[in-house]
Amino acid sequence: MFKKNYDHLPKDTYFGMYKEAIRNNPNYFLTYGNGKSAARIQDHLRPNGAHRWHNYMKTPNEIKLEEAAVLHYTYPKFSDLVARRDRCSCKPTTEDVKRCFMLEFDRSAFIIASTGTKEEMRNWYREHVVWADKSQSLKLLRKGVLTRIYTPMVSSTAKNLQMSCFLSS
Repeated sequence: MFKKNYDHLPKDTYFGMYKEAIRNNPNYFLTYGNGKSAARIQDHLRPNGAHRWHNYMKTPNEIKLEEAAVLHYTYPKFSDLVARRDRCSCKPTTEDVKRCFMLEFDRSAFIIASTGTKEEMRNWYREHVVWADKSQSLKLLRKGVLTRIYTPMVSSTAKNLQMSCFLSS
């Protein structure tokens, strides 16, 4: 299951279901808040930050595709919690983690991985990453906040993008 972006939901659904969709996490998405963008390679094109493009010679034609999806697998395994902890030299304090992690979710994950017992880490992971409440998941699926993406859907999305010249074969 994947959570749909703000741009792909009716505004009343997004705002009406926001609290349930974040599940006590600091952001709507666990570790990013911006949309992702892609661009057709052309002369004078350059990145404009992490999520936009700029062209020195003309204004880029920006479009949003309903079919396009960037699938994020943040912390897909419990062991990822410990792995990130082991790659960072920050102290597990609310102040020191700010120099290592930009996002509040990553800061919280690092602190629990550094200070919690294995059981406390597992509980934190279940509460913040795993969607175990089936009734809550079904409610968000019915409202369109969550969606299921299956392999055939990914193939047809790639085919649609190829046909619209956004993806080469």
